[in-house]
Amino acid sequence: MQEKELIRKFQNSEREAFDHIFREFYRNILIFSQNFIHDEDICKDIVQESFIKLWNKRKDFNSSKSIKSFLYTISRNACLNYLRDHKK
Repeated sequence: MQEKELIRKFQNSEREAFDHIFREFYRNILIFSQNFIHDEDICKDIVQESFIKLWNKRKDFNSSKSIKSFLYTISRNACLNYLRDHKK
């Protein structure tokens, strides 16, 4: 799928586009999150929430690069918030 078509479909709430984006970025975002938090289940929750936030803001994106940046940023912030809130 071409990037322009992918972004258009994503903005129009087409599941095919979301599935494509999810498959493309999920694993790397999960690994990135595990660099902060060494609990896979917590990281999976954080990544899932990141994709939910992405979906809720889907109209704001105009490239896969901006989607990637958003996912990394939102996941990093969620990890840091988790660590702050769960200090031992």
